[in-house]
Amino acid sequence: MNLPEKMRSLVEAYKRQKIEELMKNNDDLAEEIEMEEGNGKKWWNIPDESLSVEELKRKHQDMDIVVVAKQN
Repeated sequence: MNLPEKMRSLVEAYKRQKIEELMKNNDDLAEEIEMEEGNGKKWWNIPDESLSVEELKRKHQDMDIVVVAKQN
């Protein structure tokens, strides 16, 4: 498929933007993990009883992300 030059440049710009956005998200998450580990907290060791509903949902989502990442 031969895209016109203008369309190709738009697609490339969109790809660069998404990559930069994902890299920023990754950096933010890595920084958050470092801060939590620096406080002696590890999210997988926190008892569920002490978490709010929102925190439980986030923990569950985080664990799903780890499982998916390990599968890939």
